[in-house]
Amino acid sequence: MWKWLADLSPDFSTTLRRFPLAICMAALGTLIAIAFINDWIGEGTDFWPELAFGLFTGAIFATAGSLFAQSRPDAKISIVVLAYILPLVAVALLQVWSTRYVISPLLPVIGLFWLSVSPVTRWGSGEERADIQNRFWWINHRAITTAIVAGVAFGLISLGLVAIERAMAVLFGLKVGELFYQYLLPFTGLFLTPVYWLSTIPKLDEYTERDITEPDFLSQAIGFLGQFILAPFLFVYALILLAYAVQIVVTFSLPEGMLGWMVLGFTIVGAATWLVLHPKFMHERLIVKQFRRWWFWLTIIPLLLYVIGVSVRIDAYGLTELRMGLVAGGIWAGLLTLFFLTKRYADIRLIPGLAGAIILALSVGPWNFVNLPLLHQNMRLEAAIHNATQITQSTGGPYEWSEEGGKAAAGAIDYLSGYEDGRVLMADTLSRQGIILDDDQLQNPRVVQAELVLESGRGEDIPTRWVRMVRPAGQAVDVSRTPFSLGSLDLVQGVAGEAGVLEFVLAGQVLSVRDGAGNETVLDLLAWKDEQAGEVLAQPVLGFALGGASYVLIVEHGNFLLPEGETVQWEVTDMRASLFSDKRPEPATE
Repeated sequence: MWKWLADLSPDFSTTLRRFPLAICMAALGTLIAIAFINDWIGEGTDFWPELAFGLFTGAIFATAGSLFAQSRPDAKISIVVLAYILPLVAVALLQVWSTRYVISPLLPVIGLFWLSVSPVTRWGSGEERADIQNRFWWINHRAITTAIVAGVAFGLISLGLVAIERAMAVLFGLKVGELFYQYLLPFTGLFLTPVYWLSTIPKLDEYTERDITEPDFLSQAIGFLGQFILAPFLFVYALILLAYAVQIVVTFSLPEGMLGWMVLGFTIVGAATWLVLHPKFMHERLIVKQFRRWWFWLTIIPLLLYVIGVSVRIDAYGLTELRMGLVAGGIWAGLLTLFFLTKRYADIRLIPGLAGAIILALSVGPWNFVNLPLLHQNMRLEAAIHNATQITQSTGGPYEWSEEGGKAAAGAIDYLSGYEDGRVLMADTLSRQGIILDDDQLQNPRVVQAELVLESGRGEDIPTRWVRMVRPAGQAVDVSRTPFSLGSLDLVQGVAGEAGVLEFVLAGQVLSVRDGAGNETVLDLLAWKDEQAGEVLAQPVLGFALGGASYVLIVEHGNFLLPEGETVQWEVTDMRASLFSDKRPEPATE
């Protein structure tokens, strides 16, 4: 069999010998993806797409493990763990989509960082470490370049397949679209393209010093980009950030919220430029020499601003996933600056290596990117409730809020309500205050805020009552006069929703409807609510005419808030409905 493969495709047989597990995983993932695309498996379930995604992720780890094994043949136990067990663990973890203990979708990113350093894991010292860094730059330079070539090649092949399919359909009437789009394209993109890329990854023993001292045309072109575009740009940007630091000191103001992302982008581009300018042939050029001399010193003040800005945002608004990303980026950038300024541990492999290690550390465990913000926001909610003043001594409030405490509680509720695990934490916190809400209620921040008297204004004792009205199961509605279904829509206070060619805006007790021609009508929801029976939508239909057409809205469920008091009206916080029309509405013409 091996001889047959070698005769038919020498590159494939050689690549298969180098990366057997990676190619097998890619092949199995491709078969599952094609089967799923063609509805052979997986109807109504996410298992098969998740398994395919896991196999492709496992292939990344298997590739890294193979490169590690080729560079460290003496590390027998490590090879077994990294080349065989770790890829299988990655496949298994990608089947776990709960974010309580692991953020599995980040595994492909971690795998790519591990892939970049896997062929050069010996630390070394002196000239040996310098040589290892050169090999790291060389093999990643080749791999990234050929990955771009593989992507371009797939794009050209895709265009060719589309052209052939169209020609066969138009000229000969042959219906081969299914073959091309549901088989050939997925097989080419998911299997042949990655295997081609694997075949271009060089072996470390192919490296020669000339590759770093006498670069090819592509290396020179990339070096030109780093020398004359990226490095000058970074110098100018560093001066802007330094000027901003002076302004902060003079005006005694705090950094703006966007500063964190600006500085993080600054350090990422700077680290990438450092990698681009690594080859020896660049070091004697004036701009490169000055960049390598001053770059990490120029990051110190921006990183101090970064720490202040991110700390202020977290203190004011709590942790979120994005702010966790800023924290991770700050740790990475700070450690890089520390290591490179101390010289002893300066090593270009730390640029991707530290990034992968930090993301891994913040992806596993209860302190991960998603779960830690939820815990922190729930702590903010608990602290805000604890510091609020109960107007009465009864359990569950109502509360009188300080401005700061009210904002903290409202912000925490907004964040927690968007996550299943966050709602579990919030439900536990509220239950200790005597407030029991179900998951549907917890998904609506306005409902939770109303229970804590956050809706009615800080410090005002106006208790509220929440009612959820639901259309009964099995209730039949005659839509024979409006037979055209225009879809469903979810409406929230103050947010425009669309169905068909109509735009809906829910505001207080009214629902405004506008069509593409500018015609508008307003529906009185207060009168419609009075037709209901308790928490049951006995009359779910809202009918109206607009632009010469008749419409019917069938409401599936709606949430209502009522501050207690005869002079205060109901407020509809949100509703879900389906829209029907007696004719297909024509798009508005200019």
